Amino acid sequence: MVDIAWAHARLKLGLLACTLAAAIAPPSIAKADIVDEVSVGGFAHDLSDIGHGKESGTQDIQLEVDTTRPPILRILGAPRVNAFVSINSGGGTDSGGAGLVWDHQLFDRLYGTLDLGLAVNDGSLTAPLGPAGDFARANRLQLGSHLLFREALGLELRLTRHWALGGEFVHESTGQIVAHGANEGINDLGLKLAYHFH
Repeated sequence: MVDIAWAHARLKLGLLACTLAAAIAPPSIAKADIVDEVSVGGFAHDLSDIGHGKESGTQDIQLEVDTTRPPILRILGAPRVNAFVSINSGGGTDSGGAGLVWDHQLFDRLYGTLDLGLAVNDGSLTAPLGPAGDFARANRLQLGSHLLFREALGLELRLTRHWALGGEFVHESTGQIVAHGANEGINDLGLKLAYHFH
């Protein structure tokens, strides 16, 4: 039990370190045309209406960094590459990962976004049967794997040349592909404030 608690503590410290490192990234990185966007968001975690509601009532703080569009990915529609960390406020599931981000101008300053990627988490996989697992089954999402697929759909309003405000729905689950069995998944909905360097 101590080993599990220590592993969770180390993961949370690692997520926090990544968040701080990205938040204070030197301006030279942006000037080198590596970073295109940095965003911070607040999300309602495990929405009870569209999720399982086991970890609902908590919030996720998410930090995301998107690169400029790598030329090698033009064949895929010129997506950006993103990396993110998401830390839960109530001791629920934390996650972090990377993927590809496509954006498309819908109207004037309104853009639609689609993220596809992979995420790792520190959540509960499958609780044992019997009294020992009753609490976990009732209060923690049974995710089935520490590696999950991540999809996100969003809308982003460009307020100025550099600043944007967006709303996003995020879903993480095994898809019964990376693991079989438990697959309750994570559903988050929230707002993001983004800064575009270019």
